Amino acid sequence: MQNAQCKKIHIVGSVGSGKTTFARLLAHRLKLPHYELDNVMWERTQEGDKRRSEADRIQALCGLQRWKEIWQRRRAQRTEN
Repeated sequence: MQNAQCKKIHIVGSVGSGKTTFARLLAHRLKLPHYELDNVMWERTQEGDKRRSEADRIQALCGLQRWKEIWQRRRAQRTEN
């Protein structure tokens, strides 16, 4: 697995089955970024979760893309050193 190059890993399961916990552990072990897509669809507030508008979802996805680009640059810099 160390030499395998994974582009994406999707973890699917029922509510409360441990997907997020497993994904965090896997990302940490494989040294890969972890994107929790629930936070793209839902805005977490003290009053409860609110479904984001389409515009807000697009903005959240663009933020993930910027984060991914920063992560890839930092990873490349570590590899060069």
